[in-house]
Amino acid sequence: SASSADPNFTLYFDGASYFTFKNMSIERSGTNQTYSRVIEFTNDGGNNTFLNNILAGPTGSTNTGTTQNRTTVFAAPSKSEFNYFENNWFRGNTNGFWYEGK
Repeated sequence: SASSADPNFTLYFDGASYFTFKNMSIERSGTNQTYSRVIEFTNDGGNNTFLNNILAGPTGSTNTGTTQNRTTVFAAPSKSEFNYFENNWFRGNTNGFWYEGK
């Protein structure tokens, strides 16, 4: 559920690489935008591809505060390189991408 900080994701890539997601809907359900990451990368995972997907976060809040917890695609401080996004539809959430480099 989107009501707690742990875990705060729908898909979690912990060093995972070379996955392809195509023509899918990936959603963080609920109405609480405080913890609403859809995809999270950590521990240097990279070379993942996202093509023609719907990436949806909660839409029930009017909170516009910018925070890493309210982002659709989040990368923790790591070398999550060469993740490729093409022709995806982002719905809901405050931020589309939040990448923190290493």
